[in-house]
Amino acid sequence: MDVLTIGPISKILRKNADFLKLELRAYIEKAHPSENYADWEDFLDNLWIQTFSRLC
Repeated sequence: MDVLTIGPISKILRKNADFLKLELRAYIEKAHPSENYADWEDFLDNLWIQTFSRLC
């Protein structure tokens, strides 16, 4: 089982990425209003987990 993508550890890691999501949303809405934030949010979730995984 991959604890970084499923389960309570994954939920904690994703929760810790909330500050990045807020910054990204503000930037996208300002600089690229035609972009869909939901697409970027999924990308950021995956990138956050992948980066943490590589550091471990």
